[in-house]
Amino acid sequence: MQKLQFEYSVLKNQLEYLFRLEQQIRAARV
Repeated sequence: MQKLQFEYSVLKNQLEYLFRLEQQIRAARV
C-alpha cells in the first residue's frame, strides 16, 4: 500500500510539472 501511495505521488508530481510546462508554452506563444 505504501508503494502505491508513493507511485501516486510521483505521478501527480509529473502531471503538475507537465501542466505548468504547458502553461509556460502557451504564455510564450502569445
